[in-house]
Amino acid sequence: MLKPILSTKWLHQNLKNSKVIILDASPETNVSGLTTEFSDIQITGARHFDIKNTFSDANSSLPNTLPSPSNFENECRKIGINSDSIIVVYDNLGTYTSPRVWWMFKVMGHQHVHILNGGLPNWIDKQYEVEPMIKHQYLIGNFKADFNPNLFADKNDVLKNIASKKSLVIDARSEERFSGTKPEPRKGIRSGHIPNSKNLPFEKVLN
Repeated sequence: MLKPILSTKWLHQNLKNSKVIILDASPETNVSGLTTEFSDIQITGARHFDIKNTFSDANSSLPNTLPSPSNFENECRKIGINSDSIIVVYDNLGTYTSPRVWWMFKVMGHQHVHILNGGLPNWIDKQYEVEPMIKHQYLIGNFKADFNPNLFADKNDVLKNIASKKSLVIDARSEERFSGTKPEPRKGIRSGHIPNSKNLPFEKVLN
């Protein structure tokens, strides 16, 4: 059984495995102010996983909302993902959007999904193969979504939990955004945090 996080060495050794599918989840922009030197290259053979425009609910007024299982399934098939695919996801910021994609596949019932440790910067540091950002053609896949509600919480779940305190809510934003001392970068979003939540900025769990 493969671990949730895979090394660049493992991926390099398995590039010719027909079941391995590499997903590039690099964002065009981000609200954390992070920058990359690698906006125009990708791991050789990688497939673009567009969280913002393709793998989000287009009918929602909120950004990056989880799509329906049927829409997720259809979009995965379009980029050639199968039910037995071994998915390795990365982004060009190191580890930023790739964990979200990992969770999305988990909540849709796919078990063989993994994060590339260190992402594209680590891959390039090891001098492994890259190519310009290009779109490849794929055979339609047979991916099947099997939504797992136990890995998902909606607004009502969170509101109920404010009173019950049965679950611990973790806020992965920066300390300034959590405390409300720094304005929210998105328009119309109030400062502060969910009552009783705890702050664990994502940068603090990365090396």
